[in-house]
Parts: sequence; structure tokens; C-alpha cells
Amino acid sequence: MKPPKKYSKEAKERAIRLSDEIGIRDASKQLGYPYETVKSWRKSRSRKGLFTTESVYTFPLTEREKNLLNENIELRKLNELLQDVIRTLIANQKQ
Repeated sequence: MKPPKKYSKEAKERAIRLSDEIGIRDASKQLGYPYETVKSWRKSRSRKGLFTTESVYTFPLTEREKNLLNENIELRKLNELLQDVIRTLIANQKQ
């Protein structure tokens, strides 16, 4: 078993930003990171504060923009959850 790789905070942030734009699977393929690794970084972003929406952008955001970004993040999480549920249901039907 190979030891886990250590990724820099910048690498994690880049992967998360890219996965927000194009999805976890495509981002992990494009960057060469394991899918589950990028997925766990996205999940831990909100729990551990890997980075906040303010640190992604170098310019100040309006309150409305911050709210929209946070809403977008929450919707993406729900979408991922629904996709996981659908995959599980399909896998269970095949058995």
C-alpha cells in the first residue's frame, strides 16, 4: 500500500475551485488527483474552513455576491448527494 501524498493548501484550493467549475470527476482527471481525494477536500471545505469564498477572489465581494456563492456551494453539495444516491440506487437494482 502506497503512503498518502501530501498536497499543498494551494493545490487543494485550486482543485476545489476547478471542481466547482467543471465537477469533481473532470477536475480530478484534469489535475491527476484521485476522485475521492478531491471529493473529500470539497466536503471538508465547509466543515474545516479549508478556504472561504473571500480567499478565492482577490477583489471584495458584495453581500449579494457572497450569498450567491454560498448558495451555489450548497446547491452543488446537494447535487453531489443526489448523484451519489442515484448511483447507489442503480447499483442496488443491478444486484
